[in-house]
This record gives sequence, C-alpha cells and structure tokens, in this order.
Amino acid sequence: MSGKKLSEKEEARKAVSSQQSQRAGMPERELVSRVGSEIEQKPIEWLWPGRYPCGKLTMLAGDPGLGKSQVALDAVRCVTTGADWPDGEKGSGVGANVIIVSAEDDADDTMMPRLDFTAAELSRVTVVEASRPIGDNERRGPVNLIADIEALRKKIDEIGGVKL
Repeated sequence: MSGKKLSEKEEARKAVSSQQSQRAGMPERELVSRVGSEIEQKPIEWLWPGRYPCGKLTMLAGDPGLGKSQVALDAVRCVTTGADWPDGEKGSGVGANVIIVSAEDDADDTMMPRLDFTAAELSRVTVVEASRPIGDNERRGPVNLIADIEALRKKIDEIGGVKL
C-alpha cells in the first residue's frame, strides 16, 4: 500500500474516532505508556496473602448462588475485626475500615444482617448506596465506577484507614 493511501486511511480513522468521542461528550483521548525497562518493579502488598492485594480493585465474579457475597462478607469480618483469614493466614489483629459498593444486595435487609451474624464490626463498615451530582439532594442513581471513581477516592480518604 502506498504511503499516500495509508495516510488517507489514517486521517479518515482519526476523524471518525474524534467524531465518536465528541458525540459521546468525551474529549479526544490519548494513550500514556512506558517502556518496560523504565518501570520500577515493586512487590505486592497483600491484605489476604495471595487473594486480596492492598490498594487494588478486587472483584468476585461467578454464577448466582456460588457464595460470592458470603466470601466478601467474611472478608469484611476479617478486616473489621483483625481476625485470621478462613484459610488460617494470620489476620492483622487490629480492625480496619471497609467500604462496600454493591450492585446486588441491599444494605438494610441483606448485607448488614449477614455482617451482624458474622460478628463483623459494623461501625467500621461504610456502604455506598448511590451517587448524585454535587449539591443535588434530589437526583440519585447507581454508582458508575467510571464516572464516580474520583468521588469514591474522596470517600475513602474521608473515611480513613480503609483496607477493603
């Protein structure tokens, strides 16, 4: 293929991409990258060794009824009380705070009763129930991790000592 045709195709692709971003209400984006040899390697700090890394998003996924909620809520118990992990790994011995964002279970009739049953320290649990525009107490909607990530970071900083 000639350089001219490639250039025309590239220009057309850029124009379409820019139009799609504008229609979506998003500014045009660019990639940020680093060369592997310039990246300082660091060990992972674990909350629950081999399972929950500190400071990283952890998701439990699977078919309904497999116990994802029970696993998550038991992890909340371990973190809020400092208890040992279910596999025998030593816990911290000191309770820490937890923030929960759930798209499935309600806090009042499902999560809190289950956490209370596990003997989690409920005063260390914050449940994010919805998001809304700043200053607008009327409009509420589901949490959107893309749109609400900065608000979530602010809430974590506000709570302090959040480990899970």
